[in-house]
Amino acid sequence: MEIRWPPLSKVRWLLTIPELEPDQEGYAKFEHGREETTSHIFSGILSLIFCLDLTGNDSQDIDLTDFEGGYKYITGSHGNSIAAIPAITWTGHYAKYSMIVSAAGLLIVALGTIASFLRWLWLLFTPDP
Repeated sequence: MEIRWPPLSKVRWLLTIPELEPDQEGYAKFEHGREETTSHIFSGILSLIFCLDLTGNDSQDIDLTDFEGGYKYITGSHGNSIAAIPAITWTGHYAKYSMIVSAAGLLIVALGTIASFLRWLWLLFTPDP
């Protein structure tokens, strides 16, 4: 399996599926990924997932289809992508959390201003002893 995103970055995983009986479903196990390039994601864009090679313990052909068994995917580096996932940049993470911190700070300032205004009103309409 390979996940690719611009600019020319990719990570490869060896995917192991246990031996299955005919018409049996099973779960795949990912080994540790191997990064092919060290460039970073520059924008939040979709990453594409590809199946590079598909081999079985016996010599029979293996078809890679969707969960309904309808659409067949072509394996290899120039085949169809199996799925797409959003790539999230560090800048995107920083922007998200900086907005949360800014909103919390604005809320604190607004509550302080409202408390000061209510205190001023209380003192304005409270008779002096």
